[in-house]
Amino acid sequence: MTGKIHQFDWREGGGYQMSLFYHGHINHEGKTTNIEDRFITKLITLKPAEEIVMSVRFDSDHPQFKGDMILKIYFVSKAGGTEVRFYFEHIPVGIRPEDNETGTQQSLEKLALYVEQGTISMCDNNDEINEQDSDGSANAFQWK
Repeated sequence: MTGKIHQFDWREGGGYQMSLFYHGHINHEGKTTNIEDRFITKLITLKPAEEIVMSVRFDSDHPQFKGDMILKIYFVSKAGGTEVRFYFEHIPVGIRPEDNETGTQQSLEKLALYVEQGTISMCDNNDEINEQDSDGSANAFQWK
């Protein structure tokens, strides 16, 4: 899987637009295209080191992915680190709860790797991700 951030405005009232691309997943159908999940977020609350609340809307023609999902993220100081808690409201009916849980867990594991070891690599214009994009930009990342 690779990802691309199309727009980024990290302030309350701002948000970001992002795509996830599924390469080589035979049994996966993206929400936006056959290999892409594109979504638009809006930052509702942004309290650094405390809380992030955002709405998430999938760019999809499929009715089962319509509506605004709410994601609440809380940061709790613990001995030796910070606990990150995710809460979801209004998950679209097309997203199975177990898939949402698995994806969230994977994201948290990747966040931990990034914070602890810095293991996210930036893609350049020669990487596969840009073959999927019409704007040719290099603002993409890939989890390793």
